[in-house]
Amino acid sequence: MSGWGLGYFRINPEGHVSVHPEANRKRGLDLYNLAMDLHAQGVGLPLLLRFSDILRSRIQALSGEFQNAMKEFGYEGTYTTVYPVKVNQQRHVVQEIVEFGASHGVGLECGSKPELQAILGLNESTNHLIVCNGYKDEEFMRLALMGQKLGHPVIVVLEQLNELEVLLKVAEEMGVQPTAGVRIKLATEGSGRWAKSGGERSKFGLAAVELMKLLDELERLGRKDILRLVHFHLGSQITDIRFVKAGLEEITRYYSELRGMGFDITHVDVGGGLGVDYDGSRSTRSASVNYTMREYASDVIYTIGTACRTEELPMPHVISESGRALTAHHSLLLVNVTDVESQIEPDPPKLREAPHPLLIEMADNLEALSMERVEEVFHDAVFAKERTQEYFASGVFS
Repeated sequence: MSGWGLGYFRINPEGHVSVHPEANRKRGLDLYNLAMDLHAQGVGLPLLLRFSDILRSRIQALSGEFQNAMKEFGYEGTYTTVYPVKVNQQRHVVQEIVEFGASHGVGLECGSKPELQAILGLNESTNHLIVCNGYKDEEFMRLALMGQKLGHPVIVVLEQLNELEVLLKVAEEMGVQPTAGVRIKLATEGSGRWAKSGGERSKFGLAAVELMKLLDELERLGRKDILRLVHFHLGSQITDIRFVKAGLEEITRYYSELRGMGFDITHVDVGGGLGVDYDGSRSTRSASVNYTMREYASDVIYTIGTACRTEELPMPHVISESGRALTAHHSLLLVNVTDVESQIEPDPPKLREAPHPLLIEMADNLEALSMERVEEVFHDAVFAKERTQEYFASGVFS
């Protein structure tokens, strides 16, 4: 719990799980006592609980890490996160993100017409950025440009070649100057369960050849001015930070080349992928990540900033589509315990005379166990266990 809880969830002195909405030990709620109070009032379980303060805290944390990184590396651009509505479309969640994120410039991202309609239906503010991804027909384009007329800053991200023609046609009919971006298929793939969302074989975005056709068409039409953003997405829940770094290095090359071709690119959208360490192992497993939010923000800002200094280019406005990292901790399902299973840990048996070398190695690892070497010993133990099972299956052990 100390790994995945991030200070929001702890075991208190009574042995109960407690939630701390601001990751503050002094302000917490005992979930067992809460369940008993609810039971006394006739409210049964299961029950879904939401903690708005955790949403606020996550927004502050993400914005704060990027602000710290920009200060540390002297980054001259700015940063905005846009919340992908598909992560959690519940109105109160989206409203709170817009409300809590107002002072941090948090925007919204949509990938379908219903999501865009839901965003435009929020009347709290028209200051937040709207990024439009996904498949877009005339109706989608019309809704997006209607949002622009209502006062929203809207960026339509082109993912297919034919979308440019549709965008320009609708914009001319509505008398609107559109702002467009382009999603690029990078050679870099992500890691984890959604790795195939990125890479050259991804079904999303434009490959290099298609990108050149788009750029040629914009130049032919004299509309180079509308292209202001480059975007990539390696997939959700990227487990290994190495792939994030590789994608950033590749997208900065596209940014540099497009600026050199005379396109006034002002925004770089690094997409989603900022993961959550669900199992607390800080590893590259599908339910974990081997990096922190701070490391992610630092790598994004450092990589883009370094490339811009090398090429003597203006530092762009950075956008990330970080939804999972904002919302994952803010809700939990409280259920009754139906059964309990205890794992008895007996003392390890003594080695017989002339034991197998593998058993000697396992005993030595147990002797070497300490807080400093716990992860190393664990990995050695897992390897030894797998080898032992192989020996048993092949008849070496009995």
